[in-house]
Amino acid sequence: MPLALAIFVLFIAWPLYAWLRRRLVHLLAYGLTLLTILVVLSVFVYGLVISVQVLADELPRYTNRVTAVVHSGYAWFHHFGLDVTRLDELVRQLLGRISAAASALLGSVYTVSETALITVAYVIMGLWEAPRFFNRLQRATPESEVQKVLDVTRSMMYQYRRYALVRTFTSALIALLTIVFCFGVGLDFALIWGLLGFLLNYVPVIGAVIAVVPPTLFAVIQFGGVTLPLTVLLTLSVIHFSIGNYVDPELQGQQLSMSPLVILLSVLFWGWMWGVPGAFLGVPLMAALIVVTGHYEPTRWIALLLTDSDITPRPPPPTPAPEQEKQ
Repeated sequence: MPLALAIFVLFIAWPLYAWLRRRLVHLLAYGLTLLTILVVLSVFVYGLVISVQVLADELPRYTNRVTAVVHSGYAWFHHFGLDVTRLDELVRQLLGRISAAASALLGSVYTVSETALITVAYVIMGLWEAPRFFNRLQRATPESEVQKVLDVTRSMMYQYRRYALVRTFTSALIALLTIVFCFGVGLDFALIWGLLGFLLNYVPVIGAVIAVVPPTLFAVIQFGGVTLPLTVLLTLSVIHFSIGNYVDPELQGQQLSMSPLVILLSVLFWGWMWGVPGAFLGVPLMAALIVVTGHYEPTRWIALLLTDSDITPRPPPPTPAPEQEKQ
């Protein structure tokens, strides 16, 4: 899994390295590209760690509010003559499980940090070897297949970059709108809800559903009642739905457009295989499978089953290796 993450990062970072290599010596271009990658990864990990730590430190202050919400729920059940003895026990069990889940989440953040370190190690070594990759690929491939293999590799790099750039832009837009809305209604931890929306937008279909649940539940705790929590739920749902169903497809275009079912299956399968990182990588890995199978006639039927778009091989203008550019 860290190797797959590293390859994904390298595919995205390759144009930056190639651009720098045309202007600088290899060592300097390598250093600047690596520094950029490390800064971006550090911001992601640091933001995640700080957000979970803030939640862990601040949530105990809302214990009384949680108790008040639970008691109001009891009053509602009493109003209809229902026995809440068993319900009280269930609520206590639920609160205990939420507390345990928060502790587990904090522990998983540090596990993600460890995974990030392994990924960075692969990136450091892979980026150093990248300038010689195309030459090695040509030597290792039969002459009749060289161009096709190069086209497949470049197509995958292009698809990965396009997917990552569009997802990052739409995630940033969701985060911005979420933060502005949460500040507007006075919901606490607005920055954290924005970061949560930003990260979960990288998990198609499922991410949007998960992203609206925590701020909605917290709105119930903070505000009580029904009106404001329902407003939070509906507004955040509209934000995710609008951007996910209109802005994102418009920016992605028709290239490798996969059905929601294929996207959901890829997220679930790779999430089952590799956990949270697998859910993030599910769609890019499926895109790679479509590109590879679509370039070869015996496996073309697989690509046709997985995408509604035209898969006739039309690789983007190649990004040449730095050595070739220099010549």
